[in-house]
Amino acid sequence: MIGFSRTVALLAFVGNAAAFAPSMNTQAIAKQTQLQMGLFDFFLSEEERENLRKQEEAKKAEEEEALRLMMERRRNPEKMEEYEAKVVVRRDNYKKMKTRLEEQQNEIYVDDEDN
Repeated sequence: MIGFSRTVALLAFVGNAAAFAPSMNTQAIAKQTQLQMGLFDFFLSEEERENLRKQEEAKKAEEEEALRLMMERRRNPEKMEEYEAKVVVRRDNYKKMKTRLEEQQNEIYVDDEDN
């Protein structure tokens, strides 16, 4: 009799345990085509949406152009040397700026310590 009651309790528990079973609404959710990411997405007019789309396309085109120029520079040794020279000049300028800043900081802090 105890075995029978355990079996009935187990069947009742398994029948109600739907937490681990996939829901039937997954297909309905997957068929939804409009993506709403924020609270105000549906407030944008068609013109604003078109402007956003154009901005995204322009940004993507700019990134693709930068990538194309980088690949072209890597293939051409002369352009690569020119780029490396620019990098050296830029790094030297940053070093000079850094040393000027360090000198100013040393002057300020050293002067304060003397008083």
